[in-house]
Amino acid sequence: MAKGEIVTIPVPHSIADGAVVTHLGEHNFPIIRDKVDAITTVSDAQLIEMMHFFAQQMKTVVEP
Repeated sequence: MAKGEIVTIPVPHSIADGAVVTHLGEHNFPIIRDKVDAITTVSDAQLIEMMHFFAQQMKTVVEP
């Protein structure tokens, strides 16, 4: 996003398999660029911690 254009990255390794992409699509990039103020990244350890929280506290199973 900081570069202002679609960039390609190496294939990331993550438990969040639905978010494992090498680049944004040409159709959704302009929407994200115009509507999103910031992007926050988290580690797999943080994802697992929150999955445990939801399972234990909220009794809800969530995907990473």
